[in-house]
Amino acid sequence: MAANPHPQAPQQPQPYVIVAGNDLAIADIAEGGIIVQSLAWIGFNDAQRQLIITEAFGNFDDIRATDEDDVDAMVKDLTSRTAANGRIIVGIRRTKLLKGFTHWVEDFYRVSGTPDIVGLNTTTFRAALNVALKREEVRVNLRKQLKTAADAASPGPLESERKWKTWEEKFEN
Repeated sequence: MAANPHPQAPQQPQPYVIVAGNDLAIADIAEGGIIVQSLAWIGFNDAQRQLIITEAFGNFDDIRATDEDDVDAMVKDLTSRTAANGRIIVGIRRTKLLKGFTHWVEDFYRVSGTPDIVGLNTTTFRAALNVALKREEVRVNLRKQLKTAADAASPGPLESERKWKTWEEKFEN
């Protein structure tokens, strides 16, 4: 059999088309498309999304490795740049949504899932980010309570032999 003289070039993946407003995201969106769409729903334009993806959110592993302090540092860096160097005025609302985005991605991995935006639109996605922020707030408060409870349960060092009885009661408790 003769070789095909005109082999077909490999198909290039089609660029992801952003959905806006109340339009729902469709199934089978690749990781890059999910990140692009998420940043669009957060409120970043094409150039801003590309800059954020290039510098911080290239894939889900990058996002999972980003904590709230990292988001604050990124926002400070982007805001302090000159316009020629890619200045983005992020603002409080988008900063909060970026933090929610990192927690939202982490939440999927906590349950052995992969982030997915199928069936979401701008409103439902932002609501999901707000839920992720509230979950993180609960986790932080629980960690604080556990630390406080552990500190309260600790009898501390024995200060003198005269206080042995009181110290021993705390120790046994």
